Amino acid sequence: MNTFNRVISLGEHTFLFRPFQPHDADNLLGYLNNLSQESRERFGPHPYNTDSLLDLSHSDDYQLLLAIDINTTYIAAYTVVKLGWLDFEKKRYQSYKKTEKPGDCTLAPSVADYWQSKGLGSRFLSYTLDFLKAKHHIKRIFLWGGVQIDNVKAIGFYKKNNFKDIGQFEHNGRNIDMILTISS
Repeated sequence: MNTFNRVISLGEHTFLFRPFQPHDADNLLGYLNNLSQESRERFGPHPYNTDSLLDLSHSDDYQLLLAIDINTTYIAAYTVVKLGWLDFEKKRYQSYKKTEKPGDCTLAPSVADYWQSKGLGSRFLSYTLDFLKAKHHIKRIFLWGGVQIDNVKAIGFYKKNNFKDIGQFEHNGRNIDMILTISS
């Protein structure tokens, strides 16, 4: 088994956490298209098409990670990681007196609607942090596009997992930028 794979049990379900592989594209598109309208509006780091997924997966600047239900093969959670900062967010982060450093990344996590608030997100985030520390020596994680201020459930999740508010901005409503600093 790949050293970056992890198998976890959650109730009666068993999940495989692992990096995306090109043959996952159709399954991942199914996951994205089956998100509720609310989740789709909150998660949009890339277009929902095969070309976008394959372009990201072939880039050295991005990592795509999956949580797959071993019994059904359905994807239950998905995370996109941009190593470093996204160009469109640099000015905003700098306004908070942040400077881009080696070991920074930008994170866009999502969990299937059915699996939200059931512990999968925290377990998948833990895997993601371990993966990023081991493979990329990540020290700070910024939320991709922040989190919408009315997304109380997500804000609670991030705070529970030690993300800190660093500022607010306006884009289709109020949003909070958050950062997680990883200790060695």
